[in-house]
Amino acid sequence: MIEAYHMRKEFEKLDEDTRRKALERASEADERLREIEKKFREEREKSEETPRHSLSTIRVRCPLLDENDECILYEHRPLTCRVYGIPTVIHGQAHVCHKSAFKPGDYYTVYNLDEAYKELYYLSRQLLSWEGGKELEKASLLISVSKCISTPTDELIEEVFK
Repeated sequence: MIEAYHMRKEFEKLDEDTRRKALERASEADERLREIEKKFREEREKSEETPRHSLSTIRVRCPLLDENDECILYEHRPLTCRVYGIPTVIHGQAHVCHKSAFKPGDYYTVYNLDEAYKELYYLSRQLLSWEGGKELEKASLLISVSKCISTPTDELIEEVFK
C-alpha cells in the first residue's frame, strides 16, 4: 500500500502527456492481464491440476516503461523493480531469475525480501492508521501499477477500506 501511495503521488507530478501515455499503457496491460486470467481459468476448468503455464512465468509489460524502455518513475519505482534480476530470499527460499547468468548450485549473496516486505507492511499500516483506517491488516494488499497510476490517491486509500 505504501509503495502505491508514494508512486501515485510522484505520478501526479509528471507532465500531462507522459501521464496520458502511461495510462494508455496501463489500460493495455490490464487488458492483457484479463486475457491471461481468462486463459488460466479455462485451463483450470479442464484439469484439477495447476495449469502448466503458471501466472508467475507470464510477463506483462509495465505501464511505467516508456517507448524507450525507460521507467518514467525510476527514482520512485517499487521494491520489486529495484531487486529484479538479483538473487532474493522469499519465504525462506532463495530465488533467481531464470534469465540471469546465475548458475544453480553456486553461492550468491541474496537480498532478503521477507524483511523488506515486513517493513513495507509496517509503513503501510502506519499510513492507513493516519488515514483513519480500522482494518489495518489490509495494509498487506498488493496494488497493481496500473491501478496505482489510474486511481487518485484518496480513492486508493478509500478502496482499501471497502
